[in-house]
Amino acid sequence: MQVDESKIKWRQFVSGDNESYSWIYTTYVQILYRYGLRFTSDPEIIKDCIQEVFTSLYKNRNSLITPDNIKVYLFVSVKNCLIRTLYKESFYDRELPENIQFSLESTVEEDFINNEQYANQQKMINEILALLTPRQKNFRKRNKNILRSDAPGRQELPAFQTTRIPSFPLPSCSFRQCTPVFRPGR
Repeated sequence: MQVDESKIKWRQFVSGDNESYSWIYTTYVQILYRYGLRFTSDPEIIKDCIQEVFTSLYKNRNSLITPDNIKVYLFVSVKNCLIRTLYKESFYDRELPENIQFSLESTVEEDFINNEQYANQQKMINEILALLTPRQKNFRKRNKNILRSDAPGRQELPAFQTTRIPSFPLPSCSFRQCTPVFRPGR
């Protein structure tokens, strides 16, 4: 019964009857609102989309045709409007200046954390270097810049030459046994 009545009211609305437009609005606004809650919990977005759909219908009523099911037509219109709005909103949320962290200077906390991390790394390196044998320490001292690409005076070898990287004996203990356990705050 309502489907037939909706089609009649739709045809009257398309021909220019404002009371039919009001009837369509009052009949479907609550159903469309509940349907919109499936997409978002923000009531303002839902209300805006329903208003946009009905405003668009009123502006373009001269070019509208009578759909097979008016309820489905309105559901699809509201759904498309909600998807467009939510997409735009998520796009703008990503681009808000508050979300972009920009700083020319580091904060006191960042400086403190960086200094602590550097000190802990240096401590760990010194503890590991203390485990080297005298021969390994001597080798390290003589060839300190062999693997550094930015070392001053380092020359690149031509492609046809190969170099043999000397091997040196490993400590008598395994890496896990020789490596001290790092405990923050020590």
